[in-house]
Formats: sequence, structure tokens, C-alpha cells
Amino acid sequence: MHHFLTTSPWKVEQLRQQRIKLILQVLEGREIILIIDETGDRKKGDDTDYVKRQYIGNLGKIENGIVAVTAYGVIDGITFPL
Repeated sequence: MHHFLTTSPWKVEQLRQQRIKLILQVLEGREIILIIDETGDRKKGDDTDYVKRQYIGNLGKIENGIVAVTAYGVIDGITFPL
């Protein structure tokens, strides 16, 4: 896995373009439900990038942590990342 992520010869921009092309092919003419979700995780210390004191929704309070926002599509009950 480390080799694949760090030294494989694939091009990120080409991969993104291919992903978008495939998504558009699947979506063409179909209704889609868009889901936007934020997830927070408590973190100790500050070694991880973007860790700050902020509101963590699943904890219901301000804590040292990291928050990520993700987008998903749902078609015919099938959920997939966008």
C-alpha cells in the first residue's frame, strides 16, 4: 500500500478526470440525492494537521479535534462518494 501511494506512476489529475467522467456517465438523466456530511474526531496534541479547538458535533461540545466534510450521492438506494 505504501508503494502504491508514494511511488506509483499514476497521475492524480488524470485519475480525477476519469472519476468525474465515470460519475457523469452513471448520473446522466437520473435523479440523485446529494448528502453533505461533517464528521468530527477528538484528537490529543497537535501533531495532526488541522487539529484545533472547535465544535465537534458528535461530542456536542468544543474539543481539540479535526472536522472533515464529505459529499455522497445516492441513486436507487446505492450510496457512493463524490
